[in-house]
Amino acid sequence: MDAKKFFKRKESTKIEMLFFIVSVLFGLSFLFAHMGADDVSTQQYFEKSFMQGVKWIMDVIVTWSSRLLINMVFMIVRRYYNPLIYLYAAGSMYVIQKSLYLLIGKREDFHLALFISSVSLSFPFVILSTSGWIMGTTSYYGPACCMLAAMVPIRKTYDGEKLKLWEELLYVLIVIYAANGEQNVVVLLGIYTVAFVYFLLKKNLRARIVILWILTGFSFAYMLLCPGNYARSEANEAYWFPAYGMLDPIDKFDIGLSTTLRYIFCESELLILICLFVMMLFIWRKYSDFLFRVISVVPFAAAVLLGPLRTVLTVISPAATVLYAQIDYHGAYNAASMARGSGPLQFVIFLILIACICAEIFLINDTPEGIVCDLSLAVMGVGSRVMLGFSPTIYASSTRTYTAMLMCFSAIAVHDYANYRKQFGTIGKRTRMLYVCGALLVYGFLVLISGFAGMFV
Repeated sequence: MDAKKFFKRKESTKIEMLFFIVSVLFGLSFLFAHMGADDVSTQQYFEKSFMQGVKWIMDVIVTWSSRLLINMVFMIVRRYYNPLIYLYAAGSMYVIQKSLYLLIGKREDFHLALFISSVSLSFPFVILSTSGWIMGTTSYYGPACCMLAAMVPIRKTYDGEKLKLWEELLYVLIVIYAANGEQNVVVLLGIYTVAFVYFLLKKNLRARIVILWILTGFSFAYMLLCPGNYARSEANEAYWFPAYGMLDPIDKFDIGLSTTLRYIFCESELLILICLFVMMLFIWRKYSDFLFRVISVVPFAAAVLLGPLRTVLTVISPAATVLYAQIDYHGAYNAASMARGSGPLQFVIFLILIACICAEIFLINDTPEGIVCDLSLAVMGVGSRVMLGFSPTIYASSTRTYTAMLMCFSAIAVHDYANYRKQFGTIGKRTRMLYVCGALLVYGFLVLISGFAGMFV
C-alpha cells in the first residue's frame, strides 16, 4: 500500500485499519506458540468428547475454581486449537486497542491510536506462558482485555452518549465474562463503585451503571462463596505453602504488597516504564518548578536503575543489591529480612516511590474527574495483585497474576498521553513520534515471538 494514499484517508479509517492489522499480526504470531503446562495437563478432561469437557467445568466449580465462563472458553479453544487460538488472540488484541481508544472519549487522532497500539504490544506476553499459552491467553489476557472494555459504558455515560439495545446487552455480557476472573472482578467492582458514587453525587446516575455495578457485585459474591475456590486454597496450601496457615492477615498483606511493589520497580517491564515516562514528560512540559520536576523523575529513574541498569548500579555500588533483592518468602517484615535490613528498606523506598506517583497524578490532572480516573485505576490495579497475598498460590501463580494490574497501567498511560496531546500536541516532532511508536510495535512483536521460542514444550 502507498504510504501517501494511506495517510490521506480519514482518521477513523486509518485508526480501524491500524487496529485490525496489529490484531491480525498478533493472532498470526501464535503460530510460533507451543503448548505446555496446563494446556497439556488439562487435556485429559475433555479430549474424548465435548460433553466430557462440560462435565469437567461443572465439577471444577466445586473442586477447584469459580471461573465457569473462562474455563468454558478455554476448553473450547483448547479442544479446537486450530484456528480458534489465533482468532481469540487477534480478537483480544483488537478489544484492548479499541477499548483504550473508546475510554478517552470522542477523539479521532491517528497518532494517539498508534501510541495505543504500541502500549498494547508492550505488554509482557511471556508471563502468560507460565500456565501455558492457551491457558494464559484465555484465562488471563483475554478476560483482562474485556475488563477494559467493561469500563467503556462509564465513559459513554460521562459523555452523555446513548447506546442501542444491542450495545447495552453486549456490555452486560462483557462485564459478566470479564468479572468471572477473580482479579478482574476486584478491579471492576472498585471502578464501578467509584462511578456509581460519582454519578449519584452529580445526579446523573443511569440504569446501565446501576445494573453493571450490581452485576460486578454479584460476581464478587459468587467468587467469595464458590466452594471450588476454597477447596483449591486448602489443597494448594499443603502443596505450595505449608507455612501459610501460620501467617496472620498483616503478614499476608505484607507479602502481597511487597512482591507487587518490587515487580513494578525492579522487573524492567516496558509497559510500566512507558507509563512512568509519559507521566514524567507531562509534568516536565507542564511545570517549571524544580520540586515538581524532581518528583516526576524519581519513579522513572528508580524503575530504570533498579531494572534495566541494575548491573551498572551494582558495579558503581555493590551495596545497591539490597534495593532490588528478592522479597523474603514470608514478606518484607519478618525475622530474617529484619536481620538483613533488606526487606524494610525496600518497603520504605517503594512506598516513597508510590507516594511520588500519586503526587504526579494530582499534578498531571486539572480536573477532579481526571484525578479520580487515574487514582482508581492505579489503586484497583495494584490491589488486584496485592489480594494474591491472601492466597497460598501467590508464588505458584507466578507473574501471570500481574495481568489485570498491567492492563490498568495501560489505561493510565493512554489517558495521560491523550491529555498531553490535548494540551501540548505531539511529543517532539510528528515524524519522530511516528518512528518511536513504529519501533515499539516492531519491538513488541519481536519480544512476543522470542517469548514463543523460549517457551518450554
